[in-house]
Amino acid sequence: MAKKQAAAPPKIVPITIDEQGNGPANPTKAIFGDFIRFDNIGDTDRAILYALDGSNATQFDPLCVIVPSYSSVTVLATTANNPAPNSTATVYFKIRTKVRGGAAVRAPDDTYQVIVGSSRKSKLRK
Repeated sequence: MAKKQAAAPPKIVPITIDEQGNGPANPTKAIFGDFIRFDNIGDTDRAILYALDGSNATQFDPLCVIVPSYSSVTVLATTANNPAPNSTATVYFKIRTKVRGGAAVRAPDDTYQVIVGSSRKSKLRK
């Protein structure tokens, strides 16, 4: 009787937001089930807005994540569907200064991305 080997445990993928509110220069890579930790090393609260329109990033999800100054927030890399082996999804986001009255205050318009894949597979052992 074959036993399923447990999948690799999730890892924490850090994304640093610097004092100017900038994110990583290169896309961040994670696997479905990993935790993505936004580390704000500046003295201003930051809002992470997820783009609904891909890299164009002019329309955003109505929910955002606030990362307080000198703090971290952790989110889960996930997908609504069961991903096919070796599939990927790209999440685009912008970092804004803060949220005032439900509206994000403008900041540099750089668009950042997290590429989330599904390369973890369960392996059968004999």
